[in-house]
Amino acid sequence: MTFMIKPISKVISLLVGKKKGQFPWSNSFLIKGAKTALIDTGCGIENLQALKKRYSIDYVINSHYHPDHSTGNWILA
Repeated sequence: MTFMIKPISKVISLLVGKKKGQFPWSNSFLIKGAKTALIDTGCGIENLQALKKRYSIDYVINSHYHPDHSTGNWILA
């Protein structure tokens, strides 16, 4: 799997999920500022492990709690 982050603005990036975020995965949003947050963790275990090596994630925000959006919460606990 290729770890792909697409910048949207200076502080917001799209973390493209496994199989382009198609169910049973999702895409995630990385927000970088004084603190770093990730919205949704269903982008794939490999993506989250690569992200964790590259960024210190301060907060995880789930848009909702379906498994395709929250499966990887444990990796960033």
